[in-house]
Amino acid sequence: MKKLFIYLTFAAAALSMQSCLHDNEDTFDMSAAERIDMAVAEAKALLVSADNGWKLEYYLGSKYSYGGYNYLVKFGSDGKARVAAEIAASDAVSQSAWDITKDQGPVLTFNTYNEFLHELTQPYQDAVDGYEGDYEFIIMKTTPDTIYLEGKKWHNAMIMTRNASDLVWKDYLDKIAEVKDNFIYLYKANIGGSEVKFNMNADKQVSITDAADAELATAQFIFTTAGIKFREPVTVNGVTFDRMNYNANTTDIRQSTLVTENGTATLEGNVPATFQLFDEIGGSYRLTANGRSATVTLEGEKTWSGKAFKMKGLIKNEKDEDVDMVIQYDPVYGQMQILPQYLGTHEEMNVPVYALAWAIDPAVGSGSISTNSKNGIKLIWNQNQAAPAYTFEPMSAGFLTNSFILYWRTEDDGDVPEDWKTTLSGDYRLAYLTSLTKL
Repeated sequence: MKKLFIYLTFAAAALSMQSCLHDNEDTFDMSAAERIDMAVAEAKALLVSADNGWKLEYYLGSKYSYGGYNYLVKFGSDGKARVAAEIAASDAVSQSAWDITKDQGPVLTFNTYNEFLHELTQPYQDAVDGYEGDYEFIIMKTTPDTIYLEGKKWHNAMIMTRNASDLVWKDYLDKIAEVKDNFIYLYKANIGGSEVKFNMNADKQVSITDAADAELATAQFIFTTAGIKFREPVTVNGVTFDRMNYNANTTDIRQSTLVTENGTATLEGNVPATFQLFDEIGGSYRLTANGRSATVTLEGEKTWSGKAFKMKGLIKNEKDEDVDMVIQYDPVYGQMQILPQYLGTHEEMNVPVYALAWAIDPAVGSGSISTNSKNGIKLIWNQNQAAPAYTFEPMSAGFLTNSFILYWRTEDDGDVPEDWKTTLSGDYRLAYLTSLTKL
């Protein structure tokens, strides 16, 4: 009986080897070039087959450093792609050419300029790689409803999923914007019997720490119509989750929560008492500095990369034209910040003019200036909804910014623009900022 079992085992192995050899003959009866051609054709057919397009979870930055953004893409058989995105108005569509090219395998490329994709690859003066975006994607794997991609330059893994036929693009993007606009980024929770903190930021990075601030995990996320989705499942104290539903508290945003989709954990808002929503801030204010006051207006401006206020009525250029100063909004702490910034160009001198951070020593009446964005000023809200007012504090303990100065620079030198003025001082100085009070 034992000998018969051995014979049968060898017979099965022989049959199995014959089968494998036969499969190999079928697989490799085409050349490598022919196999790539077939993969390209199959990828094109799959992309075009989605009548309502695909949702692309698009991750920016080396090692996902700028987080995830939602894109909707419809691939036409005419070689044109229609693209909508979280970074644009919800009803905006950018059209460009698309193709599948051949490399080591099929590569999806947007080979003419697409505003919503190529914009993220453009270099800036202080960032030669821009937002480190991709417009060419290696197709790693496909199923009928899912395509797994890798950015060709930055190598971020991304996923495209087939849209439901009844998904309305504008409605979908509007729902994401609604979650994003009212989102808070700091939370605490009890998970697995221990207290943990979730510290998120506007670049959609998450640091999860214990009560003593020791790091337990890091992750990246993307907004969804219900809340957020982590790029990969996250495990904290033995509890694993990848999606969380956001419950915005319309009475007090600080009491908003994030709940895991499976209900295993609830994150409670952990923002400071001085947190304010962006939409609560704009309006007319009295700005006080060095014993003088001026009326200014804060006008809100939202872009895909952040939120800010244009402070109007403070600065005039050499032509006596109004120049806006920008106040940044930090969505993590719900706080305004004034940072060193470019203001415009002095036309006669043909040089850029900046507002630079200025740390004046009151004992001597002078001090140091800085272009470093870490050396700005943060505005601290008095927590009075009826009569909002703000005081100013330096952002860095190493550089005690209490003022700003208008300054022009060339490659070799710098000086003050004598003919640019602030309404507070009548010259280029904005010294000893004291308070900002809503009128």
